[in-house]
Amino acid sequence: MMTRLKAMEVIEMSVPKIIAYVHDRYIEPARRRGEKQVVIRAGDIHDEMRLRNRQPLVCATLKGKKLLKQCNVRLVDERPGPNVYQEHTRNIWYTYELLLGGSAELGEKGAWTVKGEKDMSGPHKEMSHEAFLELSTTKDWEKKEQSIREQLSKEFNINLERRKLLIGHKSDGTPREHEFDLVSPDGKIVGEVKTFKPLKGGGRPSGKIDTSFQACYLLEKVKAQRKLLVLTNKEFFELFKKECDGIVSKDIEILYIPAERVRRGKILWKKTK
Repeated sequence: MMTRLKAMEVIEMSVPKIIAYVHDRYIEPARRRGEKQVVIRAGDIHDEMRLRNRQPLVCATLKGKKLLKQCNVRLVDERPGPNVYQEHTRNIWYTYELLLGGSAELGEKGAWTVKGEKDMSGPHKEMSHEAFLELSTTKDWEKKEQSIREQLSKEFNINLERRKLLIGHKSDGTPREHEFDLVSPDGKIVGEVKTFKPLKGGGRPSGKIDTSFQACYLLEKVKAQRKLLVLTNKEFFELFKKECDGIVSKDIEILYIPAERVRRGKILWKKTK
């Protein structure tokens, strides 16, 4: 009985944190960019929040009514990847439609407000200082991405921007698009930016590696003279370089530009043809 009660307490504490993370890291940034939909991979949430053995809870939260109501979104697609079975739910992609009106403001026990202000009297008070600090700074990746965009724009002497490009067609014949982080005006340069870091415990960050492979797959779908995957962490860069060796197309250049010194960023390694 006590074990069941503790399990329920863990769920009650974790669900608001997951919702707050998804809101701050995915939903609101997509709204600010003017997007109508956002796609979230269950394994990415589990890894980025550094959860342990909480994958089923993450999946249940991502399709739960609480998240849909509080983030003001509608779940339009739940698509598993290959070789997904009940015990392996990391590779499930959830597609949400962003409804008008922004996110709903929670009550006095809410984890966040519509403006993204943290309420330390709510569920966040149960978090460690490190976890709360990480959650509060989840928007830093946007600043790093923008800095990379500005740096490469100067190096290439062009204006790189975020833009949607055609990557294929759906079964009904309608076009399928993806918004890339780096796109030149003529579309000859296309790239993605990933600010991932290795796991502190030294384990294999499978979710982050899978997402980087997915970025390479999407780059292969576009027609461009130069296709770039920019990684901002040296340790993760070295790790992914080994993981992708012989797998990723040689047409894709894997670049390392340190985010903390982006103004002086330089390419330390790239895949050669």
